[in-house]
Amino acid sequence: MTWPVTFTDHVDLFVKGRISESDASRQAATVRAILKRLESQPGLVLADEVGMGKTFVALAVATMVALQDRADRPVVVMVPPSVHAKWATDFRVFEERCLMPVLKRRLREGVAGNAVEFFRFLDDDRATRPHIIFLKHGALHYNLNDPWIKFAVIKRALSSHSLSKQRAAFPRFAARLLRLESTISDPAFYAEMLRVPARDWRRILVKWGLDTGDDPIPEVLHTVLRNEAVELKPLRELLLKMPHYETDSVKDRLTQLRRGIVEAMREVWVQALMSADFRSPLLILDEAHHVRNRKTRLASLFQSPDDVEDRSEEAQRLEGALANRFERMLFLTATPFQMGHTELLNVLDRFQGIDWKH
Repeated sequence: MTWPVTFTDHVDLFVKGRISESDASRQAATVRAILKRLESQPGLVLADEVGMGKTFVALAVATMVALQDRADRPVVVMVPPSVHAKWATDFRVFEERCLMPVLKRRLREGVAGNAVEFFRFLDDDRATRPHIIFLKHGALHYNLNDPWIKFAVIKRALSSHSLSKQRAAFPRFAARLLRLESTISDPAFYAEMLRVPARDWRRILVKWGLDTGDDPIPEVLHTVLRNEAVELKPLRELLLKMPHYETDSVKDRLTQLRRGIVEAMREVWVQALMSADFRSPLLILDEAHHVRNRKTRLASLFQSPDDVEDRSEEAQRLEGALANRFERMLFLTATPFQMGHTELLNVLDRFQGIDWKH
């Protein structure tokens, strides 16, 4: 990203019946001030009261930065789950009412409800990748519950020569193990998926009428699963106990296997997120007061492992996962004066996670 970023006259924040001309003028001045300040400082807090138009100001900033980024890298907007849908709705109003056609035709957005969707967007090529991605707070800590990714992890574990019998038996139990009985239960499908490299799985899904609309396995997961260092030994030990045939104990043994898969997925996801090679010109963090406590999961994403003591185990696993990913950060909060002095400093300290090389 090469700053400065300019605010063009192709954006008009006046929305009849919603944003008055005087408010639109004030908001446009705020956008220009933010872009100007971000030329020389890595982060900024926009602390307007509720109803002052922080959302449209942030969307204007995001649009300008995303469309002027030379590498077409997406701006990431992280929002609480409670307002995730509202941000997407407000964006559609902003796009329809505030952007001139020349920008409206260019701008693409994506809404990621979980980490898998987020990384699928990042995999897209420059011609189709969203310019702005809306991501929920906490999405990067969610367990990987996607059945195709679970299947890919199991496939990787079953590649061990010591599990050849279990690999042959797996298609019989795959639908129940992956909770896909209502989607597809034919063992022939699972046998074909086992034979085909995971990079080609979308072709098989299309063939069986199950197209996911994108590659089911994000590139970062392919990379991790190719890594011999990925820890799958506990899962392989459980897979050794997988039944070869239908027995009275099948249900209990599959339940035990599912629990083992959950644990394996946690480890794979940590490695995936920590090794993901993505960069963004700007992070916009809504309700930034959520990072005022340095021990929380969200705050831990931006700080190094040595920054905080007595963190929760879950926070420790993904410490620093978003550090050095963003060139600039814009934090939004309507409650700056409700925070204590130390809490406010903790919010500002999250700017330490900026990519200082840019």
